[in-house]
Amino acid sequence: MKLITGIITTLIFVCAGTFAFDYYSQKYSFSFPNTASAIEIPKASTTATTTEIIPEPVPVVDTHMKTPDAVRGIYVSAYSFMDKNFQKKLDTMIDNTTVNAIVVDIKDAPGTILFDIGLDTPCVNPLLSRSDLESRLQYYKNKGIYTIARIAVFRDACFTKLHPDLAVQSTDGTPWRDFKGNYWLSPHEMQTKEYIRDMARVLRKKI
Repeated sequence: MKLITGIITTLIFVCAGTFAFDYYSQKYSFSFPNTASAIEIPKASTTATTTEIIPEPVPVVDTHMKTPDAVRGIYVSAYSFMDKNFQKKLDTMIDNTTVNAIVVDIKDAPGTILFDIGLDTPCVNPLLSRSDLESRLQYYKNKGIYTIARIAVFRDACFTKLHPDLAVQSTDGTPWRDFKGNYWLSPHEMQTKEYIRDMARVLRKKI
C-alpha cells in the first residue's frame, strides 16, 4: 500500500510540474537559449593568405633490365671487375657465348667493399670511383647483360671488428669464430639488418 501511494504521489508532482511549466512559459514567453546557435562562428578573414602547395611525389622510374627467362651468368670478383685484361676476356666471352648475366662481387666475405657505392662505412675501401662503377655497369647493360650484385651478408670480419657486440658470441662473451677463423655477424641484431638493408638500397639504384 505504501508503495502504491508513493507512485501516485510522484505522478501527481510530475503532472503538476509539467502544467506549471507550460502555463508560465506561455504567460511570460521565456525559453531556453539554443546553445548551438549561441556559438559564435568567426568570419572568414578577407586578408589574402599564402597556401603552401605540396608537390606530388615524383614517381621512381625503374631502369632495371628485365630478368632473362634463362639466366646464364658468370661470377666476377671485385678485382677482376677492375682488371682491364679480364675485361677483354669477359667481352670475348659475352660476344661468343650465350652468357647473358654477370654476378659482381660488391661485398666479399671478409666484409670489405672495393667500390664507392655511396655508403658511409669504414668498410668501404674504394679502388673504383662511383662514376666509374656506374659507367662500367652501364657498359654491360648496353650489351644486354643482366647485372647482379653479390653481397656476402653475415660473414663479415670488417664490420664485426668495428662492432664486436654485433657478432655471433661465444659462451665467454667474445666474438665467435668458425673452424677457419671467420667472424660472423649476428642475424638477430637490428643494426646488422639495417647495415645490410642500407647497402642493398644504394645498390638497387646502380645495379
